Amino acid sequence: NNIAQSIRTKMETGETVYALNYARTSTDSDEQKDSCDNQVAMCNIYLKRYPNVKLVEKPYIDKGISGKSDLGRGSFADMEKVLFSRAYYC
Repeated sequence: NNIAQSIRTKMETGETVYALNYARTSTDSDEQKDSCDNQVAMCNIYLKRYPNVKLVEKPYIDKGISGKSDLGRGSFADMEKVLFSRAYYC
Protein backbone atom coordinates (compact mmCIF):
# COMPACT_ATOMS: atom_id res chain seq x y z
CA ASN A 1 0.00 0.00 0.00
CA ASN A 2 1.44 3.30 -1.11
CA ILE A 3 1.41 5.88 1.71
CA ALA A 4 0.75 8.79 -0.68
CA GLN A 5 -2.20 6.96 -2.23
CA SER A 6 -3.60 6.13 1.20
CA ILE A 7 -3.39 9.78 2.24
CA ARG A 8 -5.00 10.87 -1.05
CA THR A 9 -7.87 8.45 -0.47
CA LYS A 10 -8.38 9.76 3.08
CA MET A 11 -8.39 13.33 1.76
CA GLU A 12 -10.99 12.47 -0.88
CA THR A 13 -13.28 10.67 1.59
CA GLY A 14 -12.99 13.32 4.31
CA GLU A 15 -11.28 10.95 6.73
CA THR A 16 -8.92 12.56 9.23
CA VAL A 17 -5.33 12.94 8.04
CA TYR A 18 -2.68 13.74 10.64
CA ALA A 19 0.16 16.06 9.69
CA LEU A 20 3.40 17.54 10.99
CA ASN A 21 4.73 20.93 9.85
CA TYR A 22 8.45 21.46 9.22
CA ALA A 23 9.88 24.80 8.08
CA ARG A 24 13.52 25.50 7.27
CA THR A 25 15.74 28.18 5.82
CA SER A 26 19.28 27.63 4.57
CA THR A 27 20.73 30.87 5.87
CA ASP A 28 20.10 33.61 8.39
CA SER A 29 20.25 36.23 5.63
CA ASP A 30 17.83 39.16 5.54
CA GLU A 31 16.29 37.73 2.36
CA GLN A 32 15.16 34.63 4.25
CA LYS A 33 14.35 36.20 7.61
CA ASP A 34 10.57 35.75 7.16
CA SER A 35 10.72 32.50 5.20
CA CYS A 36 9.95 30.10 8.08
CA ASP A 37 7.08 32.29 9.25
CA ASN A 38 5.75 32.31 5.68
CA GLN A 39 6.05 28.52 5.42
CA VAL A 40 4.11 28.08 8.67
CA ALA A 41 1.49 30.58 7.46
CA MET A 42 1.08 28.64 4.19
CA CYS A 43 0.56 25.45 6.19
CA ASN A 44 -2.12 27.19 8.25
CA ILE A 45 -3.89 28.30 5.06
CA TYR A 46 -3.80 24.71 3.82
CA LEU A 47 -5.20 23.45 7.13
CA LYS A 48 -8.12 25.89 6.88
CA ARG A 49 -8.80 24.75 3.32
CA TYR A 50 -8.74 21.07 4.31
CA PRO A 51 -10.35 20.76 7.76
CA ASN A 52 -9.88 16.99 7.85
CA VAL A 53 -6.10 17.54 8.02
CA LYS A 54 -5.10 17.86 11.67
CA LEU A 55 -1.77 19.28 12.79
CA VAL A 56 -0.73 17.04 15.67
CA GLU A 57 2.27 18.96 16.95
CA LYS A 58 3.62 22.46 16.99
CA PRO A 59 5.55 23.50 13.86
CA TYR A 60 9.14 22.32 13.78
CA ILE A 61 11.49 25.09 12.62
CA ASP A 62 15.17 25.12 11.71
CA LYS A 63 16.43 28.58 10.75
CA GLY A 64 19.71 29.07 8.94
CA ILE A 65 20.49 25.38 8.58
CA SER A 66 21.39 23.65 5.33
CA GLY A 67 19.15 20.86 4.12
CA LYS A 68 22.06 18.93 2.58
CA SER A 69 22.32 16.76 5.67
CA ASP A 70 20.24 15.80 8.69
CA LEU A 71 23.15 16.77 10.93
CA GLY A 72 22.59 19.92 12.96
CA ARG A 73 18.88 20.08 12.15
CA GLY A 74 17.57 19.79 15.70
CA SER A 75 13.92 20.45 14.98
CA PHE A 76 13.98 18.00 12.07
CA ALA A 77 15.43 15.33 14.37
CA ASP A 78 12.76 16.11 16.99
CA MET A 79 10.05 15.81 14.34
CA GLU A 80 11.43 12.46 13.18
CA LYS A 81 11.34 11.14 16.74
CA VAL A 82 7.67 12.10 17.04
CA LEU A 83 6.83 10.69 13.64
CA PHE A 84 8.52 7.35 14.19
CA SER A 85 7.30 6.96 17.78
CA ARG A 86 3.65 7.22 16.81
CA ALA A 87 1.56 5.64 14.09
CA TYR A 88 0.38 8.89 12.51
CA TYR A 89 0.91 7.75 8.98
CA CYS A 90 -1.33 5.17 7.35
